[in-house]
This record gives sequence, structure tokens and C-alpha cells, in this order.
Amino acid sequence: MGDAGSSPSMFSPMTGDGIRSANARNSRAVRGGE
Repeated sequence: MGDAGSSPSMFSPMTGDGIRSANARNSRAVRGGE
């Protein structure tokens, strides 16, 4: 759930680009899962 999406974001201190990529992937996964 939300935890899974927030975990990788905070766990991996990537650059803005990396975070943006992860966010896009999470958004897609959440949309498909829901």
C-alpha cells in the first residue's frame, strides 16, 4: 500500500531524477493494482 511506495523513495536517497522515475513507476503500479 502507501508504505511500499514511500519505502523505496525514502530508502533510496537517489537524485531528483531517480525519485521522479520511482514516483512514475509507483503511480503506474498503484493505478494498475487498483
